[in-house]
Amino acid sequence: MVQTILIARHGRISTELGYQQLDQPYEHQEGPTTGCLRGSADLAKYIKSLPEEQRPSLLFSSPYYRCLQTSNPSSEILDLPIYVEHGSLSEWYSPVIPGTGLHPRPHDATTLKQYFPSIDPSWESIYYPDRHGETVKGVHDRCAEFLDALVARIEQHPTLSKHKSILLVSHAATCAALVRHLVNDRELPIRVGTCTLSILERNNNSSDGPKWIPQGTLAGADFLPGGVERDWGFEDAIIKHGEVIGDPGVVQKEDPGFSGLVPDKALGLSNRYSARKAMACSYFEPTSASDPPDRVVLYTPVGSL
Repeated sequence: MVQTILIARHGRISTELGYQQLDQPYEHQEGPTTGCLRGSADLAKYIKSLPEEQRPSLLFSSPYYRCLQTSNPSSEILDLPIYVEHGSLSEWYSPVIPGTGLHPRPHDATTLKQYFPSIDPSWESIYYPDRHGETVKGVHDRCAEFLDALVARIEQHPTLSKHKSILLVSHAATCAALVRHLVNDRELPIRVGTCTLSILERNNNSSDGPKWIPQGTLAGADFLPGGVERDWGFEDAIIKHGEVIGDPGVVQKEDPGFSGLVPDKALGLSNRYSARKAMACSYFEPTSASDPPDRVVLYTPVGSL
């Protein structure tokens, strides 16, 4: 049974290395192994120092470059593979402006493995976000549905059920929404800085109260030399007429693909959805192994900073 959930936000690109600032949803970089995301090594060392019962034995990451790069040091120091999960770990995009296209979707684990060898493609995502974007309520709904399904999937799995602690590496908005779901408070004030960490443990004595209890500071940064950096909260989202403002899509004339919870992954049923259908959501096919799986686009998703 899963007893501990650790939720970390991706790190920030180090400008001293000559890479562009993290102000775009994708980073066009020379290579993922040469990139250094500020705080990722400190995060990994801190996680390694945790008591054994809290130390994660499963690592799930958003498919975006910055999250995979942040996951790498933890993968190495803990000797864990990286499982790519689109689910609630993917970036939050606000609803697309009608007629402007779709939001992009990163590649599947098999494609990303050529850039991040620590990825284990045997894990197939159990959830795919809607490429038409989401409202504030929508991203909270996605995170809640995904996280409940993920925990159930692990606990029902013939080999994964032995794992008691999991690490999720994601983005500011989804980190905040995941924590809010675990503490059963969608209005919880929380700001998530780069490489900050939230640790929550299952409340086995819970009846009507929260099922998960925070351990220490939520989105804590005591282990980071610079403390909290570039923090973001839902209060930073631009709201108009009670809803988050829309953003233009960047992908035209493409099937949006499957979105939502994949039943066979969440419920342990026989395979109903082929990998082909899920992978049809990829928005860009590299022409060679040197092509990056992500491309710079011209606007910033709501929770990317």
